[in-house]
Amino acid sequence: METEKLKKEITKYLKKTKEQKIIELIITNYNNSNFYIALLYNTKISKLKVLYLPLDIIDSIKIKDYCCYQFMEIRPMSFALKQIKDSLKNYKEKDSRDFRNKNMPIMDIELNIYMDKEKYDFHMTRYLPKKLNFLFETISLLFEHIPNILNELGNEILSLSMNQTEEINYQLCLECLEEKDLDNYFKLKLPCSNLTNLEKINNKYYAIIEDNLVIVEYLSNHFTIYTSNPAITNSNYTYQVLKTILSTKRYPFTKIKTMEKETTHHYLCFKNKKGKIMIIKNNKIKSLPKTKIEVVEDINNLFKKS
Repeated sequence: METEKLKKEITKYLKKTKEQKIIELIITNYNNSNFYIALLYNTKISKLKVLYLPLDIIDSIKIKDYCCYQFMEIRPMSFALKQIKDSLKNYKEKDSRDFRNKNMPIMDIELNIYMDKEKYDFHMTRYLPKKLNFLFETISLLFEHIPNILNELGNEILSLSMNQTEEINYQLCLECLEEKDLDNYFKLKLPCSNLTNLEKINNKYYAIIEDNLVIVEYLSNHFTIYTSNPAITNSNYTYQVLKTILSTKRYPFTKIKTMEKETTHHYLCFKNKKGKIMIIKNNKIKSLPKTKIEVVEDINNLFKKS
């Protein structure tokens, strides 16, 4: 059943059971899965409940057969809801609540808040943005009251707010189930360019092609793509990187580390020339002086050639 139709059926069901929606979290096309999580107030028994529904397995309008409930204590949620209520005054305009990456039609998160007879609909892609940290505690509590199998999903959604990941503003998202999908999208086929590096680090592919940085993730059957030079996003350069990823060929980076303000930093390095080295830092190409670095791994003999 389609997600939009399911949402309507869930609303009908909750009206029948006299359960008022306070927070509604709808997660769609997130690693090919869809979920519904809601904080409810049951007016019959005056209790807070968390409802979890795995939307992918619902094949009828008998919503009650798929419901997974967990009671929640009012006290811990009261503080989180006060945080939300105090912050909502800054999000009266609909546009101010939309944080989606328009280039990524996947991993969509819709969070609806029902307060003071108003509905505030927040939209985001993959992560809770740091600007919406006032929602952190609420989302965390919701995931604590649903099956543990979804802990990893909750951690990923909150990872940006916890500084456990970096946000990459992907510029292109391509559905790719097989190699011909790339051939159909990229119409312009130019002679092969110089792809010097391609390596998978923390589930992301980092590539250097003609001194341009390309970062690729494979999510929900889609390639999501960032390029340091937007002019090459739809070019043969990106096509070559994606084709090489599918071919399983890899061209490792040289790894270095530096000491900055008494903190050790590790970088991927791809060029060593004229007293400077080129590295990837904060998802951008940067240069560093050759001094004060330590080579950790140099499969390419990048520093032996200097």
